[in-house]
Amino acid sequence: MMNQQQRGILGRSNVGAELIRLAHGLASGSSLNLQTRVRISLYLAARDLCVYPLAELQESGRKAGLHSAEMAGNMTGISHDKQGSACLDFVAAVIDGKPVLDTAQYRNMMLAGFRQEQVLEVITQATIHLLLVRLCAAITTHAETVNFLPLACSSTALESQS
Repeated sequence: MMNQQQRGILGRSNVGAELIRLAHGLASGSSLNLQTRVRISLYLAARDLCVYPLAELQESGRKAGLHSAEMAGNMTGISHDKQGSACLDFVAAVIDGKPVLDTAQYRNMMLAGFRQEQVLEVITQATIHLLLVRLCAAITTHAETVNFLPLACSSTALESQS
């Protein structure tokens, strides 16, 4: 998970700032409900692949009606909700880096009630977070000193459309 300092570094690069804006834009114009967006982010955060702090994600989850046990399960890829479970299985396949996703995984998403554009949005959300974290790691690995410029990047973007 990126800390405030890393987000500041990332926000100073044109590509990084654009990716952060894209991640926020996805949340604000999302066709996915808030619970699904939070589930995805919790799962990614547990793997250090999320730009949002865990405490903020958990607060967003509570606001969305997710209880603590559900959120803990989401972090391990488990959901008590059929649609949430299919989504987390799909996200796991996306971040495993397979060049082609299994047809059965896509079919499971459709059977769980996701529309094609929502499946594409899940893929995009997962890969944008992955790109942000990798870009930040590349930037901070080679920086000897950091001129800290804080960047406002919080999970409230997840809540911008409920």
